[in-house]
Amino acid sequence: MIRKGITVGIILFMLMSTSLVGFSHQTMVPMDESKTSKDLGSGYQPLASNETPGVQWRKQFGQDGTDDANKVRQTSDGGYILVGTTQSYTEDGRQDAWLIKTDKDGNEEWNRTYGEVGFLNWSYGYSVQQTQDGGYVFVGRRKIYPEDAHAWVVKTTADGTEQWNKTFNTSFRGFSIQQTTDGGYIITGDSPVMDAWLCRIDENGDTLWEQIFYESDSSVGFSVQQTLDGGFIVAGRLYYQQNDNESGFLIKTDADGHEQWNTTYSEVAPFSGFLSVTVLPDGYAVAGLITQLGSNGKAWLVRTDESGAMVWNKSYSIGSDISFSAREVACTSDGGFILTGCASAPVPFGWLLKTDAEGNQEWELSLTETYPQEFLSVQETVDGSYVIAGWGTGAGHGDALLLKIGHVPYVTIIKPLNALYLFDKERRALRFPFIIGPITIEADAYDTEYTIDRVEFLVDGVLKNTVTTAPYSWRWVTPSLFTHTLMVTAYNVVGNCSSQSLKVLKIF
Repeated sequence: MIRKGITVGIILFMLMSTSLVGFSHQTMVPMDESKTSKDLGSGYQPLASNETPGVQWRKQFGQDGTDDANKVRQTSDGGYILVGTTQSYTEDGRQDAWLIKTDKDGNEEWNRTYGEVGFLNWSYGYSVQQTQDGGYVFVGRRKIYPEDAHAWVVKTTADGTEQWNKTFNTSFRGFSIQQTTDGGYIITGDSPVMDAWLCRIDENGDTLWEQIFYESDSSVGFSVQQTLDGGFIVAGRLYYQQNDNESGFLIKTDADGHEQWNTTYSEVAPFSGFLSVTVLPDGYAVAGLITQLGSNGKAWLVRTDESGAMVWNKSYSIGSDISFSAREVACTSDGGFILTGCASAPVPFGWLLKTDAEGNQEWELSLTETYPQEFLSVQETVDGSYVIAGWGTGAGHGDALLLKIGHVPYVTIIKPLNALYLFDKERRALRFPFIIGPITIEADAYDTEYTIDRVEFLVDGVLKNTVTTAPYSWRWVTPSLFTHTLMVTAYNVVGNCSSQSLKVLKIF
């Protein structure tokens, strides 16, 4: 009787404690923070129709400074090249442009910084591409005191060793670069007086020609692509000083930079802009943001024909109190589009959105964390997944992020649920899992494409048990008087995983 009375007293005390109000069952976004995937080949792993993907793996790069990744592209060896900015690896604590090369699993192979030492000197990297010779080229901007900041292009070998770099006094920033069919490069950005700037250089970085657009207003070119006829398409943002409005614009030029047509889209909304353009067989797709008066911004996707005339436009949002923007759009192998960007909330978070060929949303993945993050670049990979680059603040400083999104297994914790468990038996429903004594943790795991390889049980991030065959369960017998985070992670035979976690209170 004494033992029973003590137990009941403890239960009543814990149930009345206000510290438990915040407990809830939580489903994590499927992700792998640190596991190494098995290498069982590079078979194609497309998402099934209307299947929402998960994070196959997540990597962070950086140390104790502010670091980011602005662009990612898959390389010919199946790995990835990222460009961004770092403070963690500089000699003077100022920002340097930064290249990171990884293998196919996102593991760093090398990283290099580019810039001049000096407290008043800094440099940024915005856009990168692997070149025809197996090296890399990136564009950004650089400042060397006492000169002003200018657009800057760096060409490297395959291991990141600099071959040459060029600055452009006619431009303030370079935001986008692409190698042209003749081996040279096309760049867009803005001039020192905020005019859209387009520049073509040869394979050695020497200027062939430059063009300025929208000189009567403020404008920025954010994205450029070579078109099927050998010309160029530029997307950006135009600010009308006379009415304080902004508009997305497209400019089409010939191979020598002579304007063939330009189109703005201010009639859709008073505030809009394009940050990314991609070339289609019969037109263009552009993405950015759109804002109506009195409302928050929305991610914006516009489909045009070859003359820039709008075929359709779509906007996307989570809710009326969250502002959305699309940072990059890319075509997908099924004829649709993939967009990535950032949503503002109490904490900004990254998101990924997939549409069909008509811009109709198929799925959306929002990766909300307890720290701010943005997703700035996306590309479909050769195996049918998606790779994303951006930044997150993590442990008090900024880290460059690299994530691979695609098909993952499914896992569900089926015991414990939100209930009181007394020596492994469920007694009554609660708002949280309250466990007294030993308990058997049970999970269900399955995969529509591959065999489940194993299921791992973790408590507070520490691996406790691994089960390779169903039923997936583990007996938790360790005495405790505290709250814990229970996580169950399922891996398939190609190394992809997903997790579910919940907070529990366990005593005895």
